[in-house]
Amino acid sequence: MSQLKQVLRMLAQGEAFKRIERDTGISRTTIKRYHRLIHTRALNVDELVLREDPELLHLLQTRKGLHLQSMPFRKQEWV
Repeated sequence: MSQLKQVLRMLAQGEAFKRIERDTGISRTTIKRYHRLIHTRALNVDELVLREDPELLHLLQTRKGLHLQSMPFRKQEWV
């Protein structure tokens, strides 16, 4: 499962941003951005996880037209 889909599933289960960050290594800022975009665009998480990553990234574009990273660096890689 991709990290993006893992984050989506954890958000759908109501996991805290801090726990998602700890479990996936994705920053809380990115997680909050995913959460905000899903809710402001009224997207259904159950339907999103069935899509392929390139399509997910297209659906979760920011307003500036920039794509979110599909495989953000894990914190351990920065050390």
